[in-house]
Amino acid sequence: MANHRLIDNTASPILNQWQLGSGREASELSVRGHTRADNSGVVLSLVQHGAGIGRLIGIVADPLAAAGALVRVLPELAAQAAMPVYAVMLQERHRLPELRACIEHWAEWVARV
Repeated sequence: MANHRLIDNTASPILNQWQLGSGREASELSVRGHTRADNSGVVLSLVQHGAGIGRLIGIVADPLAAAGALVRVLPELAAQAAMPVYAVMLQERHRLPELRACIEHWAEWVARV
């Protein structure tokens, strides 16, 4: 990987610790990218435009890879790591039933994916 242009995420440093393999063969690659971005949408755009190799979450990358819009790199070494997902809202809106229903819907959907 040292010979490739990697894209790292400055907003979420945990995304720059790439888990490769599993069990005794597992290793971790600490990415210091050639290109840096502060959100996953920008990382996705950079990857799609050929700027380098980036780490993307499955719910974003899987449909694009299935459609041929992205190419997986070293899929046999890709580790499935759980990543936290947060819902952020204004404090005065956290009790709105519509907002709670929406968050609960997305939480159930993400849990199934």
